[in-house]
Amino acid sequence: MTAAPSVSVAVQRSPRINNSTGTPEMSSGILSGSEKPRSFEAHLRDAWIELINKHFQSPEHAAVFFGVSEKTARNWASGSCGPRGGPVAYAMKHMPGAAQMLLGDT
Repeated sequence: MTAAPSVSVAVQRSPRINNSTGTPEMSSGILSGSEKPRSFEAHLRDAWIELINKHFQSPEHAAVFFGVSEKTARNWASGSCGPRGGPVAYAMKHMPGAAQMLLGDT
C-alpha cells in the first residue's frame, strides 16, 4: 500500500499599515474576505469527518483508498485528528463532489 503524496505550500504575507499608528503589521491570515481562517478550518474539519463517514463503508475502507493506517482513518472518522494536505488533494482529485464539499461555497 502506497501513501498519498504530501503537499506543502509556502505562503508569503505582506505587511499592511495600521491607519491609527502608521506602523506596518501583518495580516491576520490568508483569507481576507468575509470568511476567517479559523471558521474555515472548523468547516474543513467537519466536512472531512462527513466525507469519511458518508462515502466509505468503514474507516478501514477509507484507509485503503487513501493509503493510510487503519488507526489514522479511524481518527479521521471520529474527528480526533484531521488529514494533511495530501489526502485532501487526493480526495478532491478522485472523488466527485469532494472539492465542493470540502471547500464549501467559496
